Amino acid sequence: MLNVINTVEIALLVVLPLVLYYQQCRLSVKRYAIYLILLYSIWILTYAFLHEVCHLLGSWMAGASIRNYQLFPAFLKGDFKTAYVDSSFENGIQTLVSTLMPYLRDVVFLVMGYYLFRKRWFTNRFLEGLLLMLLVFSPTYDIVSNYSGFIFASYGDFFTLSMWVGTFVAYAVGLLLTLASFWAIIRVVNGYKTLET
Repeated sequence: MLNVINTVEIALLVVLPLVLYYQQCRLSVKRYAIYLILLYSIWILTYAFLHEVCHLLGSWMAGASIRNYQLFPAFLKGDFKTAYVDSSFENGIQTLVSTLMPYLRDVVFLVMGYYLFRKRWFTNRFLEGLLLMLLVFSPTYDIVSNYSGFIFASYGDFFTLSMWVGTFVAYAVGLLLTLASFWAIIRVVNGYKTLET
């Protein structure tokens, strides 16, 4: 069930917004299909790394001991999911900092993406798509995917958060981040005027 939900989230939050963006730019289907393949490949290679390195930095900054970590899934073995940071937390502050660090990065990226794409500064559509993916679509997916893991299966970062601050606060934080990310993604996608290329 979670694999189906995850696939739908990737399709709706990463791939579809890129398709809509490239259609608004009036790129040919052949051209943007190539862009999508390249951008999706870059996303697969960077998503887990960016998320887990934030956990690693959060644990390090909070003074938690880091027992083990894997920042990249074992792609060559066919594993596209397994990446983790195994930290030993001694208090709630360490837990909060390590757990929330990827979402702080998501918020920073979303703000950067929103302000960067309020005006069209780029002429290279591939670069623009890459920045959209990294600064807007991927952070939105990160928030929604992890929050839905908490809602549907009671696992992941928001579950860890709920153990330290309570279920209500974890739901509220997840909902607030989800709404903010949807607002950013809708504003960025709708902010484009159709251009001839």
